[in-house]
Formats: sequence, structure tokens, C-alpha cells
Amino acid sequence: MTKGFVFRILLVGGCFLYVIWGIALDELWRSLQSMAPVGVGLTLLFILLNYILVGLRLKVISREHIKLATGINAGIFGIGMNNIFPAKLGEAAKTLYLSRAAEVGLAQSLGWVFWERFSDLNLLALLVLVAVLTVSIGGFAWPLFLLAGLLWGGLFLLARVGRFVRLVQRLVMLPRLRILVGDLADHLRGGLNVRFLVRVALSALGVWVLYFLQYVLFLRLGAGLDLGIMQLLVVFVLAAGGMALPALPSGVGVYQAAVVVGL
Repeated sequence: MTKGFVFRILLVGGCFLYVIWGIALDELWRSLQSMAPVGVGLTLLFILLNYILVGLRLKVISREHIKLATGINAGIFGIGMNNIFPAKLGEAAKTLYLSRAAEVGLAQSLGWVFWERFSDLNLLALLVLVAVLTVSIGGFAWPLFLLAGLLWGGLFLLARVGRFVRLVQRLVMLPRLRILVGDLADHLRGGLNVRFLVRVALSALGVWVLYFLQYVLFLRLGAGLDLGIMQLLVVFVLAAGGMALPALPSGVGVYQAAVVVGL
């Protein structure tokens, strides 16, 4: 049993206890019964629409190499695997799926998934910046900004500095992984142009706007909570951060605690 596994279990257990501590089950049941079916139905519709945008973003990232249907299937498959396996292993499963479905090398499909997650990280960091101006959640913001900055720096080094790529390859023990690092660097090098980055950013923005609207519909129309847009944004940012943590499948415990804290 690794230290990382123990840490995830303790994190999830603590968050789960935080969520259920002091809850009256009869009041919880009444709260669930009071949910408005129209609001819940519209939320589910927007979730389905979001799968289309997720597929469209993958199509944009692949530079039209994959069809929209393949992108949608990959997005649904990755989300499904993340709901089954811990530590965001669904992203690895999505990489393998794209490699086979699109008949490309593993480095290329890994590069597509990297751009997908990297655009999510940058959008989340931007939303956190907006939320910081609304309420004091700076403790959550700075690690995210640091991670985004480190990834941008590593991306630049992999794409532009050959010595850095060779250094990483020397540090990798397995020959196949050395080849994968070189192929991935070549793939990322082709993505560092303004037109590509703008297209990825716009497609990611569409995904996240629809994602945010799901919270607006569910909390305002479904749950009937009288929250303003900035309040909803804070809840959304914390919920997205909780879901992004590589804990148990589907972010169980951590996600719910993040939403409770936000509300």
C-alpha cells in the first residue's frame, strides 16, 4: 500500500465525513423531493449537449484528424472510466482509445489528451482569478496558478529546447518511454502556434460555458437556490477543483465536500 494511496483514502474519508456530519436524513429526503423536475431535466439536457462540445474540442485539437463522433465517443469513454477507476485513470484509457480509433501513435493521442486537460487547467485558473476577486479563496488559487505556470514552462522547454528533451530521455529508464518522450515533444512542437492555441482556447471556452450553465440550471431552477451569478461561479470553481483532484472514482467525497464548502 503506497503513501499516495493512503493519502487519497484519508482525503476522501475526511471529506465524506465533512459532508454527512450532522445531516438529518429525513430533511435530506424532503430536500430531494422538492427538486423541480424541469430544472433537473434541463440540466441533463445540457450535460448531453456538453458531450458534443467535448467531442468537437477533441476534433479541433486533432486538427480534424478525427471525426466528431470519434471525439464524442472518446469523451464519454474517458468520463465513464474516470467514474469507475481512481486517480483519473480514465485519461489513460481515453488515450489508448483514441490511438486505436484514429489509428495514430500513442504519443499523438497522448498529445491530444494533454491539450484537452491543459486547456481545462488554464480555464479553471482564469475562473479562479475571477472568483478570487469576489471572495477570499486565495489559498486554493495559488497552487493552481503555480501548476499552470510550471506546465507552460515545461511545454515550452519540450517544444523549443532540444537539450531539455534529451535530458528527460536520459532520465527515463525504459527505451520505449524514451521514444515516447521524443515523439511527444515533436507533437507538442507542432502545437505551439497562435492559430492552434486560439482554436483550442475557444473550443475549451465553449465546453466550460456549457458546464457552468449546468450548475446555474440545477442550483437555481432545480434546487431553487437564490444565488447570483458570481455566487454560482464560486460554487462552480470549487466544485470543478474538487472534481479535478485524482482521488476516488468520480471524485466521490472530495467533490461533494467542495460543493458544500462553496454553497
